[in-house]
Amino acid sequence: MTDRELLEQALDALTFRVSPDKELEAITALRQAIEEAEKQEPVAWVTFVESFGGYPKLKASETQKEGYVSVFTAPPKREWVGLTFEEAMLIAADFGEMDSHKEQYLFVQAIEAKLKERNT
Repeated sequence: MTDRELLEQALDALTFRVSPDKELEAITALRQAIEEAEKQEPVAWVTFVESFGGYPKLKASETQKEGYVSVFTAPPKREWVGLTFEEAMLIAADFGEMDSHKEQYLFVQAIEAKLKERNT
């Protein structure tokens, strides 16, 4: 589930009071997302300081300091999801015997598309 889907699910549960089951699903998904976020390691810490002209400016630190907030590079990486044997065989069956390099290339592209769909 993407971050957006997670937030939409939680918002729907809170806004529309859909059902106790849906609310519980949203709470569980939020707790899991919080647990995943806590596993991340910050790469830097920043704070706002006033600069010339009164415009805020970020001040960065490589170590944690009072009043600074942590910065992360990206969400934690998800576990790779491959194809099952059955899925791979279904794709292969669509191509039958492959005599040309073009057919083999199209087969590889079909596999890549399915994996991309699964992992994004």
